Amino acid sequence: MSERTLHRLVNEDLDSLDPDEGEGGLAVGGAHRRGCSWTTMERELKVSAAEIPTTGLFDGTWLATREYTILHADARAEETLSVHDKKYFRAVTGLGDQAFAAHVPGVIPGTVVFRDGGLLVQVAYEAADERKPLSREHAVRGAYAAATEVAQALPAG
Repeated sequence: MSERTLHRLVNEDLDSLDPDEGEGGLAVGGAHRRGCSWTTMERELKVSAAEIPTTGLFDGTWLATREYTILHADARAEETLSVHDKKYFRAVTGLGDQAFAAHVPGVIPGTVVFRDGGLLVQVAYEAADERKPLSREHAVRGAYAAATEVAQALPAG
């Protein structure tokens, strides 16, 4: 993630901001998972990636497409907690082979999920304090900005 994007999204002095690296939030069986999150008093940005290898029975791209379809269906089916809240769910172009953005207040933070071949990436952006949530536009645009950088960093293939 570029320093410019991190500074814009988490709004913190980058010298004091260390990424928390791990396996990430995507739970895909058999996948090589990596993740990173940046958290400040105001914001949280999480990036998770799962590279799904080809197994003896299934192609990695086919398995990634199946996992993407499950995430897509789950996000699309999610409902708001209040009748006053508005759900956001849209297809996104320009990020890998398939992509969508979602936001359901109080349920799903601003999230972008994309698949590029056998790689599945999920980016979530939200306020660290749930009492002061980000607007839908702010949350989704932040997730999209980070997802765009991840997609651009992928090797062409």
